[in-house]
This record gives sequence, C-alpha cells and structure tokens, in this order.
Amino acid sequence: MKKRKNRRKTNKVVSANRSHRTRIMVILGVGFILILAEFLGLPMIVPKPITVSRVIHGSLISPPMETNDVTARSALPSQPIHAVPALTGPAPAFKAKSGPVETVNGYVPVGFDRLAGFQVFVYHRIVDPVRFTSVPYLSRPIPDSVKSLDNREVAIIGFMLPLKLEEGRVREFLLMRSRSFCCFGIPLQLNEWVHVRMMGEGVKSIMDVPLTVYGTLHVGEIVKNGQMSSIYQMDGEKMEAPIYFQ
Repeated sequence: MKKRKNRRKTNKVVSANRSHRTRIMVILGVGFILILAEFLGLPMIVPKPITVSRVIHGSLISPPMETNDVTARSALPSQPIHAVPALTGPAPAFKAKSGPVETVNGYVPVGFDRLAGFQVFVYHRIVDPVRFTSVPYLSRPIPDSVKSLDNREVAIIGFMLPLKLEEGRVREFLLMRSRSFCCFGIPLQLNEWVHVRMMGEGVKSIMDVPLTVYGTLHVGEIVKNGQMSSIYQMDGEKMEAPIYFQ
C-alpha cells in the first residue's frame, strides 16, 4: 500500500513539473512571437512621421556677437553683427605685418582674432597618485606672435562680465570675445577672455555692449588653487563705451 501511495505521489509530481515546463515554453514562445511582430510588423504598419520645414523670417533675438578686428574706438550697436565662427582644428598662426606697429594714442589695437586665433586646452598632470593631486598645463605653447604682446599697452574691444564691485564701481571684470558665456551659458575657450583689473576708482558696469579697454596686457599661465584661471591679464587704465552709456 505504501509503495502504491509513493508511486502516485511521484506521478503527480512528475505530471506537475511537465505542465509547469509546458507553461513556461508557451510563455516564452508567445513572447518571442510578440518581439518579432514588434520589430518586423510595426515598421510596415505605422507610417513614418512627416516633417515640414518652416521658414523663419526676421532676425534672431540676442544673436551671438564677436569683437574681431579691434579698432581704437568703441563699436556702435548699429554696426552689423556677425556670428563667432567655431574653431575646428588648429587655426593658422597670426601673421604680423611688416614695418612699424600702428598705434592709436600710444596703444596697439589687438583683436580676439589674434588672441583667440589658436586652439588650446587645459590638461592635468598627476604629480601625487596617493593624494591624487595634479598640475594644470596647456595643450600647446602660446604662439610667439601672442607672447610678443606681453607688457605692451594695448586696446581691446570686448564684452564686460563684472567680477568685483566696490561702491558701485567695477574693479575687476572679464573682457570676453562674445556674450555667449554671459547670456547663454556657453563656455568660452581659455584664450577668449582677458581678466582686467582697473586702476583707480573703477569703471561703470556696462554689459551686453562692446567696450574698448586700454591698458597693459600680460600674457602667461595664471594658476590659482590648482586650476588655470587665465592666460591673459590686463592692468586697465581706461575704458570707452558708446556715447549714450557715458
């Protein structure tokens, strides 16, 4: 009797396992069929979306601006504005003009087409693998044509981003190639701004307008707190703005 009961139990267990396996195989088969139907059948059933191009009339709001080809006078907003070209690949080196350097009131006009006319990146060299400390360095040397501007009195046109104010006057600011960083948050390259420290009581805060800043330019890597903060610094002497801002 006991043997018969054990056989019956064994047969029930075997039949239950078989039915369980059968269910699993059926579920897997149905899933496989659904996957094939999704990848093979849907593309033929669902129509492709139709895209219609629209013609945009008028000018962009707050278009990007550039300040190349520096002159010694302020650029008026009525002048045509051109987009800043993206630097794709190494830019050609600036070719210095032969003959004496032209100056305006003793200052050499310098544009960002020269200051930012080469691609440069900041790399980090590990000096202590235990503490994981590193030292920043440039991906390439600063060209000699730009190094020659070190300690020269120059005039540069750019856009102001105030950094330090005292009694309502700006003492330190970034003179940027374009408004992209200030208005749109687009990062600028290391050679697309000049860190200016104004002498005297400072200047008026004027943003989103091209300004001409006069002073002594310093060219070289500036490292603060383990980070390279800039390669251009200026001891600002004076600043010129459009007439209606003066």
